Amino acid sequence: MKKFLRIAVGLMVMLGITLSLQPLKAQVYGEFDTIRIKTGISYQELGDDKVVIGPATFGLPPMWNTDLDDGYSSPNGIPIGFPFEFNGEVYDRLWICINGFVTFTPPPFVPSKQPNGLFIDAVSYPKNVIAPFWGDHVFRQLSERFNGYMPSEISVLRTDSVFVVQWKNLNIMDGSVKSSVGNFQVRLYRSKDPLSFQGDIEFCYGPVAGNIYDPGTIVVTKGASVGLKGEFNVQGGYSDFLNGLYYEKPPLEARTKTDLTNLWPPSKGATDNRIWFKALSRFNVDEWWGDGDVDFSKANPNRHLGMDQSRWVTVNDARIIMRSIATYTPLDSVRRRQAYHGDVNHNGRYYYDNNNVRTDIPWRDKYYGDNLPAEVSSIKRIFFQCNEYDAALILHYISARLPELPWLLDTVPQYGKIGAEEIANGFKFGNANLISEKTYRIPVYLNGYMKGAIGGKFKVNGELIDAASSGNLLVEYFGNNVVIAGSDEFDAQTPVCYLTVRSDKPEMSISEIRFNDIKVDDYKATLLTVEETNNAVIVNNYPNPFSLKTSFNLNLPKSGNYKLVVVDALGNTVKTLLDGYADSGNSVVDWDGTNQFGNKVESGMYLFKLTGDNVTVSGKLVITR
Repeated sequence: MKKFLRIAVGLMVMLGITLSLQPLKAQVYGEFDTIRIKTGISYQELGDDKVVIGPATFGLPPMWNTDLDDGYSSPNGIPIGFPFEFNGEVYDRLWICINGFVTFTPPPFVPSKQPNGLFIDAVSYPKNVIAPFWGDHVFRQLSERFNGYMPSEISVLRTDSVFVVQWKNLNIMDGSVKSSVGNFQVRLYRSKDPLSFQGDIEFCYGPVAGNIYDPGTIVVTKGASVGLKGEFNVQGGYSDFLNGLYYEKPPLEARTKTDLTNLWPPSKGATDNRIWFKALSRFNVDEWWGDGDVDFSKANPNRHLGMDQSRWVTVNDARIIMRSIATYTPLDSVRRRQAYHGDVNHNGRYYYDNNNVRTDIPWRDKYYGDNLPAEVSSIKRIFFQCNEYDAALILHYISARLPELPWLLDTVPQYGKIGAEEIANGFKFGNANLISEKTYRIPVYLNGYMKGAIGGKFKVNGELIDAASSGNLLVEYFGNNVVIAGSDEFDAQTPVCYLTVRSDKPEMSISEIRFNDIKVDDYKATLLTVEETNNAVIVNNYPNPFSLKTSFNLNLPKSGNYKLVVVDALGNTVKTLLDGYADSGNSVVDWDGTNQFGNKVESGMYLFKLTGDNVTVSGKLVITR
């Protein structure tokens, strides 16, 4: 089984991680890629197959009296014609507002003419909004042409692949300016993914002005909002919106900027351009919380669709989680998304309380809606997280040591008669061995025995040059962060990885240490400079005492012939570990506690001796069986 996992790790390293990490900052943000512009597509006014919505149907709840200033289309909404997912829910209808937007939730009882409502979370403003041009608009009827107004029209078009809402000849932004007339659309595209209802959205803009009943030329286009709005004020105090005016820029700007329109059209100044919200297809199935499919490979009909869990839970899923921890880039935390699938031990639920303070939910439940605090008013306020221990459990499952994921049991009997005090609950860091000026190699061990999944992380305060696995483990590092995950049998004498760190400080600290979901105390190590070593040979071993294996860390100032032997208390040679040419610099020599004939030596004190090139270094060893 070790061989299988090692091969799988090697294949994933060669193939690379196929899913780019998409950080989630709000619910709507996690549904769409960077906002882009589609160019060279002329504005296509709807033809004779459109359905015109009668002016009399526009009103405000609860009475729904006709309101052609701020009204919404009909009490029951307008059918879309196909299922469309927005903000984590699937809808089959929406409400169209005269003020230049649509909403998937029933409208509020008060007018929503203030475009800043796109950025505000309040009961007086609609939620789950798509706004191609949210402003204070007025719908003009045919009879008003005698007063110099251009008659308006709001219509829809339904096909198998697209749903279009069109505002035509709308009196935009300032109802007192008769020449202020604009045309625009929102297009909702049906998802082409059979396993997701998440479709693209486009904003299209036609001509302005053109009022044949008024000679004026003034068109008011400043002050409208363009973008998408979700449902809650979440994650760091930001409202859940995407400003559609921030296209082709770093995605974070789109959810922090509250700029309004200036010139027409908002789509980069051309009516043959469209603002495009490209959907990030999601595999949204509630019952699969914690199934380990972080990269959604089971949704790929050409790879794993319809296959057993053991086929679509792969090393790539663990890699994606580990990389997110190393880079401090959280996985998509909305229900049904990446972290939802990666939370394989169901301890990763959290929410933002009424003071916008992040609060973890401590219970491990089978269903994500169980044991929710009273202040959680909606399941959509629940977010999910996963970490390196989830990655380790995924690797544990791949190695056939867990029957399925999610895994809700706390322990698996696997240690026999070993004492609890001998089981690893953290890391140990070996001696920092100088390998070149200001550069050190540090072995990392477990502080006890472990048979099963291990997941850990820590941060070094030096320049991390490399973090390499010493065996059957995955190691990810980024900046000065290290993440470890794996499933195997481990002892306290064998390093799980080696760190190569550059530092000009006399002391190095290792902080933010976490081992199998438990925070561990920080660690500090003294670092020697080249001058302090005085070009002497450095030899030390760790662990000491030991029972199974110890590692000699050698730092040789120059190349030459060296001999490293272990002798007993009487000076008899027990085993020769090195005899011949050795390069200068750092190297590691292991001893498994056996003699020259491969037999285990008895407990007791031994000596090691390194000789060669006019130097002799010795030290004590203690074996405890």
